[in-house]
Amino acid sequence: MPSNYEATRLRGNHTHEYPCGTSAVTQNVADRSTRIDDTWNSFDLTSSGMFMDGAFSLEGNFDEELLAITIEGDLTIGGGIPKINIRRLDWSIEGANSFPGQVRISGKVYGVDDRSFSFDLIVDD
Repeated sequence: MPSNYEATRLRGNHTHEYPCGTSAVTQNVADRSTRIDDTWNSFDLTSSGMFMDGAFSLEGNFDEELLAITIEGDLTIGGGIPKINIRRLDWSIEGANSFPGQVRISGKVYGVDDRSFSFDLIVDD
């Protein structure tokens, strides 16, 4: 059975159509990266009123020990929380395939004020 990445890769480039917009998925087999270009209009994420809105891209590399993702563009997150406008979000998870165990999640949010974050998390399943 292929890994999640392999199963997705086998599907090839494709586009998801939603009532609130589109997500175009492009995969680079050579470096195992995936890029998703999103154009969303008040995409209700959880049917709870929290939404994401804008034209932005999500790009990531997926390997055995590091999951790294960059979100860049015009992204607004709102709903049950104060509205947040983000230009770019970089984050990574180290040790993502070493369960059970400790993983480190770190990154930086770029907006009006830039904020860095880093924390350890114990994952047991």
